[in-house]
Amino acid sequence: MSTRAAGWSRSRRGWSKMLSPKILLDCELFRQCRRVRAGLTVDDDHLMLDVVADVGPGGHFLKAKQTRQHMRSGELYMPQLMLREPYDAWSIAKRGELERAVAAVEEILAGHRPKPLPAGAADRIDEVIAAAGRELAGR
Repeated sequence: MSTRAAGWSRSRRGWSKMLSPKILLDCELFRQCRRVRAGLTVDDDHLMLDVVADVGPGGHFLKAKQTRQHMRSGELYMPQLMLREPYDAWSIAKRGELERAVAAVEEILAGHRPKPLPAGAADRIDEVIAAAGRELAGR
């Protein structure tokens, strides 16, 4: 059983801290695990043997309607941060998962515009905090 959630990291001194890039990397890993856990469907529709026969040797399946349908339905998981290119391409760019995650966090923070709280929500939050303070002070 994990004692940490997405984004938590432990330092050499045993301290735990939450890291925004690690949240994104962990969530991507969770999505990959969920896709693997869903398993593979092996039936005539997914094997597309009729398409294989139509395309023939040397052809490709990208124009086939069934290929597009399966790609859009989530059959192929495409990670956003994890590397998929060959090592040679990575060794030239030198931009790994962490650098991609840091850039994604910066993009999210730069463009995020939170929705305003509904009317009265700020007052209700203040009430809850005050009540918690009174309860904790009484202990």
